[in-house]
Amino acid sequence: MPERLGTITVTGPDAQPFEYVIKTPIVRVGRMPEPQNDLVLAHNWVSRSHLRIYCDRLPFRVQDLHSSNGSALNDVPLPADEIRDIKSGDVISVGPFRLTVQVAESLLQEEAAPPPLIAMQPRPAAADVPPPIQPIKPPEPALERWVGMDGETSRWLQYLPPMFAEHPFLGRFLCLFEDQLGPLEQTIRHFDVFLDVQSAPATFIPQLNTWLAGIVDESWPEAIKRAILARATWLYERRGTRAGLEELLHLCTGAQVEIIENSDGPFTFRVVLTAESGAIDQRLVTRLIDGYRPAYTSYQIDIKNP
Repeated sequence: MPERLGTITVTGPDAQPFEYVIKTPIVRVGRMPEPQNDLVLAHNWVSRSHLRIYCDRLPFRVQDLHSSNGSALNDVPLPADEIRDIKSGDVISVGPFRLTVQVAESLLQEEAAPPPLIAMQPRPAAADVPPPIQPIKPPEPALERWVGMDGETSRWLQYLPPMFAEHPFLGRFLCLFEDQLGPLEQTIRHFDVFLDVQSAPATFIPQLNTWLAGIVDESWPEAIKRAILARATWLYERRGTRAGLEELLHLCTGAQVEIIENSDGPFTFRVVLTAESGAIDQRLVTRLIDGYRPAYTSYQIDIKNP
């Protein structure tokens, strides 16, 4: 087995992406430090022992270990304790982290190489005397029918009295409703992921913005929306203050912001923005200041573009 089986690129909130080199047949992923886990993801949404990635042969496999917040493979929830195949480039979601698995090229080349040709051994000539005829074995007794759940039966049948499992029709019939309501059940079970700005899907950001009184504009980039919504409580507590306005302008423009109070007399201030890269939209800055400053104040804007 080669020393380097592949890599796992980890991206997550408030941290730079990093690469984990796969050197062991099993990669244990969780919140607890070594030696309990090989790949440590320190976050409250990650269980102590969250999942395992099996790399002993191709294809690689992944198994969720009954984690509290669940896992997903290419944004499809993973059933607990079930082993699913993964291929190079697949993305595993663990809490707010995304793990991109890449298989080593040497393993892929070995898998693609044709098996070696094996020379056929000469078969001995048939014996002059035919072998004796073996007596026919009697047929094995038929197995007793087991009343319960099989592979084609809905798991919802386990919540009904045993008498409903005696006929297979009801188990197959419930599969129709389980297929329709299964995704909704998974969404409800992991709805806490939707309530966090960093892990919520992009389509759910407008709903979070509505709950927070529309603090962001729908035309802004997604990264700015997430940054402001994550700081919404802090910004609302400091609405109309120098610190709050400086933080809001910095999040929206990415520039260094300095506010000089009483620049032209009482109740006046001057906003100096120094752009680090790219130009600053003055209309956006004006709209942000007008919506955040005290109504009785006046101001001037000084933008220093590179």
